[in-house]
Amino acid sequence: MNNNLKRIEKELRSFVKRCKDIKYNTALLFSFLVTGSLSLSANGKDD
Repeated sequence: MNNNLKRIEKELRSFVKRCKDIKYNTALLFSFLVTGSLSLSANGKDD
């Protein structure tokens, strides 16, 4: 799982570099991961 988090962090950093209005920090990574997990759990309840 550690490799997955490192890969996600690397991809998010590269995305943020392309967006001039966004600054990368650990809070952004955390909110990205929480939002993704909430959307996955919401989609799982629909099935």
